[in-house]
Amino acid sequence: MVLVYYFKTYIIGESRLEKSIIIIGAGISGLSAGCYARMNGFKTTIFEMNDNPGGQCVAWKRKDFIFDPCIHWLLGTTPENSFYRIWEELGAIKDKKIFYFDEFCRIKTAEGKELIFYSNINKFMYQLKEFAPEDGELIDEITGAVNSFGEIEFPVDKNITSLISSLVKLIPCMKYFFKYSKITVQDFAKKFKNPFLRKYFLVPFDMPDFSLIAMLFTLAWFNKKKVGYPVGGSMDFSRAIEKRFKDLGGEILYNKKVERIRIINDKASGIKLEDGSKYSADYVISACDGKTTIYKMLNGEFTSKKIDSYYKNFKLFPPILFISLGLKRDLKETPHTILFELEKPLKIADKDINFLWCRHTAYDPLAAPFGKSVLSIFIETDYDYWKKLRINEEDYKFEKQKVVTLVIDALNNFYPDIISDVEIYDMATPVTFEQRTGVWRGSYEGWLPTPQTLFTNMEKTLPGLDNFYLIGQWTTPGGGLPTAAKDGRDVIYNICKKEKIKFVTSII
Repeated sequence: MVLVYYFKTYIIGESRLEKSIIIIGAGISGLSAGCYARMNGFKTTIFEMNDNPGGQCVAWKRKDFIFDPCIHWLLGTTPENSFYRIWEELGAIKDKKIFYFDEFCRIKTAEGKELIFYSNINKFMYQLKEFAPEDGELIDEITGAVNSFGEIEFPVDKNITSLISSLVKLIPCMKYFFKYSKITVQDFAKKFKNPFLRKYFLVPFDMPDFSLIAMLFTLAWFNKKKVGYPVGGSMDFSRAIEKRFKDLGGEILYNKKVERIRIINDKASGIKLEDGSKYSADYVISACDGKTTIYKMLNGEFTSKKIDSYYKNFKLFPPILFISLGLKRDLKETPHTILFELEKPLKIADKDINFLWCRHTAYDPLAAPFGKSVLSIFIETDYDYWKKLRINEEDYKFEKQKVVTLVIDALNNFYPDIISDVEIYDMATPVTFEQRTGVWRGSYEGWLPTPQTLFTNMEKTLPGLDNFYLIGQWTTPGGGLPTAAKDGRDVIYNICKKEKIKFVTSII
């Protein structure tokens, strides 16, 4: 038996000597990396600056209402989708009821017309042809692209079999990739002859240079029912992965803000916290804000012209105001996500607001007491405006109150007498998200998926620095929870490969 142990340990490397990993940030990528690190035998500690897990995947409770800015829908809620396996391994949606939507969203114009983005692409396109029979050929082209993109599965495992399988499914879509790879939603909308579609087709994705391919993938996932909403939302989702990590033997230290990443001979060796305490590890993984990591925690000593160009030139997801209303009104019979066009723009943070993006969670029994609902409003805004205002607490609170009042008054036109049903309200600004998560300029999903960034291959390592990895939304344009979780999985695969041990996973 001794000889067998010696052979397995020192000759074929089967035994997993417990090396250590420090992870900065308990967002989804950090929690994911922690889970896979523990599955593969690494002593793992996560340091989180706040008192709860999730990072951007967060929600908060006010009275009996849960206000949730993150999960609207989640890719990978059915076994047919490749990401389902990751959620299984992380215990993220185990025993959770999944709600599926018949609509992505709908738009109600100032004239009272409605454009409904049905989940079923054929139903959606039939509606578009009713609005614009003259655009039939273009509409059929969209249908073909969406149906093709719905067949694509992104590989989870890093092996040749998974890669070949994904490439085979990708082949029928190549003509659309070549045709649309450099086109934005805004540019595509201009192709419509019909003025109504030219104006309103782009509205749900009307961000500067937003990639048409990113939009088509979203419609494809809804059409194939690859996306759903896990009841309990962001809070339960994050807690489930936190539990998985702890059950695997991992440790999370909350209210621990990292100040510096410690370096010895160009190798990450641990961290130093704001309180001066130091911790050592064989590997350091940063799953927090990219700019803070590179230019503060590492003092800009391990970068390159290419990396610097990302932070100088890439567009960010526009920061938002997140207004939540706890209502003594049941909204279950109303559309879950609707963009109301205003007859007269609201002036908010020196910007004209023409649409109110409203989303309720009445389909989630855990979000509000029976017969009541949470209505959330998302408004793109200017980070610098709120950052400057935040210097004076009194001015900041006054402006927030003014905005909430303006929005509720505007909502009275769509939800009559809503003001009398508001039990409680809350408003988060870009500065709120920055303070809670450290996210650069309050950009909740990092890099915007533009034609220039969508297929950018961003490295998870930094030049000249060994045993260090950077993961999360700042290394994957477009952000999102599935890519964050996959980042965590992939980084541990890479560490296992470096340590010459077999990467393993498990499902609870």
